[in-house]
Amino acid sequence: MKLNRGNIVLCKVPMPSEKLRELKLRPGLIVSKDLNNKRLDDVIIAICTSNISKHQELTQYLVEGDEIAQAGIKAASVVK
Repeated sequence: MKLNRGNIVLCKVPMPSEKLRELKLRPGLIVSKDLNNKRLDDVIIAICTSNISKHQELTQYLVEGDEIAQAGIKAASVVK
């Protein structure tokens, strides 16, 4: 699979439970440079959540409107 900056991918994310054993599939945004994505085994991903209560924080980017369909997600979300 070709991983490019800006792609949305599904990630297994540990949920806050006993010893972080529960994993859920969550969308994540690839933020690492394409050059690094091609030459390294790892990519850097920012996790997305539909909890948009703090969307005005400088550390969160709100995905809404037409961007929802473009990203392939179901609802307005924030990239953390």
